Amino acid sequence: MNGIPLHLRGVNLHLDLGALGAAFNYRAAERPLETMRDMGVNAVRFSHNPPAPEMLELCDRMGILAVDEIFDTWEAKKTNQGLQLQFPDWHEADLRATIRRDRNHPSVLMWSVGKGVQEQRTARGVELARELVGIAHDTPVHVFSSGDEAELFVNGKSQGRIAKLTERSPYEYRFRRDEMKYEPGEVAVVVYKDKREWARDVVRTEGPPARLAASVDRAHIRAGRDDLAFVTVRIADASGATALRAGNRGRFRVAGPGEIVATDNGDQTEMEPFRTMEKRAFNGLVLAIVRAKPGKTGHIVVYAEADGLAPDAVDIAIAQQ
Repeated sequence: MNGIPLHLRGVNLHLDLGALGAAFNYRAAERPLETMRDMGVNAVRFSHNPPAPEMLELCDRMGILAVDEIFDTWEAKKTNQGLQLQFPDWHEADLRATIRRDRNHPSVLMWSVGKGVQEQRTARGVELARELVGIAHDTPVHVFSSGDEAELFVNGKSQGRIAKLTERSPYEYRFRRDEMKYEPGEVAVVVYKDKREWARDVVRTEGPPARLAASVDRAHIRAGRDDLAFVTVRIADASGATALRAGNRGRFRVAGPGEIVATDNGDQTEMEPFRTMEKRAFNGLVLAIVRAKPGKTGHIVVYAEADGLAPDAVDIAIAQQ
């Protein structure tokens, strides 16, 4: 790990909480992990299905590596009402959904796509294993555009064009490519309309959070309660790219004749109050809403800070009425 050999001292962990049943309870799940860690355990395999997301959050926090397991049955049955009834129709969707949900947890060391499957020593089992591993390594790419075709490039290499189907509704705007192989670098898209290049965009692999980058939607606002400035703060890597997975906690303060009305981050599950000077970033972004005090002139400086990251600030001028 990070260039250092590491022996895994692991256990299998079934997803029940003893006398409490299977419904998740944070403290009840944390306690056995503490006990096992005290015994010297540094890795767990969650069997035989994906764990509750909170289990992986605990592993992230406690420094325990995780094997994220998805199936214990493929096509061959173990029981009459087993997973084999749903596997042919649902294995790809379930595998993709699990990986998308859990792939950003630093504790996840590997994926397990099958445990004790009956066909593992057969030619069909080898075929299924290769299919599942292939799905796990593919990275679906979605492009939203009203163009006619979209051409994808991974690190400058074309992956081919995707055309709208003739029977497709003219009001559908998504192009989807499922078989992309992930590799760090750059994914670019060129969209064509009427056989001519119409638009392009690019997404780059970001590095770890390094600094804050603040911007404001307007350089001047009027004094009083009715006019507002929206200060967006990005968690950026060393190159300036937004660290989309960052959730650092940002702090705001104001110098000059202004005040912060509210902070926000766009997270629909956020339970913190809006009228606070601190807010956790969501998808690498956090927002402060600012206004000038009535009857005042001059400049407002909004400072953004976060532990371990270089700070930033923006200047907002108060215009005359």
